[in-house]
Amino acid sequence: MYLKKVNSSEDFNTEISGDLRSITRDFVFVSQNDKTRFAAESCIDVLRAANTLIGKELYTWSHKIANDQDFNPGACNANHTLVLAGGIFEPWFAPIDQLSQIRSNLRTAARVCVIGSAIFIPLCAGILKTQKTSVHSQFRAAVKERGYVSNFHSESICHQASLSSAVSPNAAVEMMIQLVSARNGTFIATALRSHLGLTSDQSISKSREHWHFKRLAEGNRVVSEALDIMHDHLEDT
Repeated sequence: MYLKKVNSSEDFNTEISGDLRSITRDFVFVSQNDKTRFAAESCIDVLRAANTLIGKELYTWSHKIANDQDFNPGACNANHTLVLAGGIFEPWFAPIDQLSQIRSNLRTAARVCVIGSAIFIPLCAGILKTQKTSVHSQFRAAVKERGYVSNFHSESICHQASLSSAVSPNAAVEMMIQLVSARNGTFIATALRSHLGLTSDQSISKSREHWHFKRLAEGNRVVSEALDIMHDHLEDT
């Protein structure tokens, strides 16, 4: 993972879309413990939904639970996005004797995503000092005490060239949608939010088949309008 300083005025789409090499199709999830595994599973649901809407198994993933004896996420390489899924109640500190391996995994992965308390992992590994990140208010004081010298990102989600951060498991779902959007376009992001029930606008809540065929239409106005008409008259035989 290559980290660089980011101008706070840089736009997300410009920053991420300009370097799609760091947004991979293969994800490795490591949860802090059993209490936070739901954070990783919620993110995996985004990838699973994306595969459904796209119509093929584009994204793959693995998921492990960290503990005091073993943090190793397994075969993490330059083709992987490493997602560290923490919570919002207690810091996540890795055993000192594993920091060398952790540092190697963080630097090898194409992209690293940290959720909630997982912010302490790259910080303790010595590779997070001046990069702007989103940090939950519960951990900000402790993060500063650990040597973080940058200003906190003001939003709940922050993206850099090879680092994404979300303040909580709930914010992580939107973080994942934005990463998928950067690779597959804003249309799929809208479809994901609708499919996952994350939009209050029920007028765009359509079936996964509808979103799939709309995507296949590739913006063709006539086909898209025809699909919308068909959807609006499903019960009109």
